[in-house]
Amino acid sequence: MFTLLVIWLAAGVLYGMLVEDWGLVTSIYFSVAALSTGGEVTPSYIRCCCVVMRDIIKFATEVTLSSL
Repeated sequence: MFTLLVIWLAAGVLYGMLVEDWGLVTSIYFSVAALSTGGEVTPSYIRCCCVVMRDIIKFATEVTLSSL
């Protein structure tokens, strides 16, 4: 299950760097925030796609963790 967490985190970082044009640190910050309950509060400048991705990652993480 740790591998899945790393994959989701990497996907968020890649999305932030490639689509949102953020730096590495910012992408890691928002990826971790999206995987935690802190992801509920997002800055106003994040596009709708990023919010949707956050919700998908959060849902997948909750499903994965609930199956443990």
